[in-house]
Amino acid sequence: MTETSHTVDTLEAAGIFQGFERDELERIVARGQAIEFQEAAVLFREGDRAEGFHIVLSGSVRLMKTLPHVGDEAMAFAQTGDFFGEMALIDDMPRSATAVAHEDCRVFILRKADFLDLTYSDPALGCKVLWALCRTFSRRLRETTERFSTLFTISRAF
Repeated sequence: MTETSHTVDTLEAAGIFQGFERDELERIVARGQAIEFQEAAVLFREGDRAEGFHIVLSGSVRLMKTLPHVGDEAMAFAQTGDFFGEMALIDDMPRSATAVAHEDCRVFILRKADFLDLTYSDPALGCKVLWALCRTFSRRLRETTERFSTLFTISRAF
């Protein structure tokens, strides 16, 4: 199996790209690159300029947030097929967390400039990716709202 084929297979299984045609995924893969990181390597740091969207092809990545008076705290783990950093494709805000290779891993990166080029050169596919991002943002916002609701309910009990 070629590297491109493996990357397309992983994107096909990733939740954000479900329903995409294989040729569409191949066009997305052609715009990005797969990079290997050794365990403990920093992919990016909180506060860095956000330059791309990441999908874990193998291994895992730990996403951490620096908390006042606490230090670095793991917020999530991204494993094969999981994605993170998608806000970098939309806004120009700095990274909101630090990403560290939890173990040796391969990560597909679609840089913002390449994504924008894709949206201009292939508008139908660019629009499809944007809708996928919108669904992701909506789902994550609903999950966050539910968590806050739960926290407020718990806090009122005390």
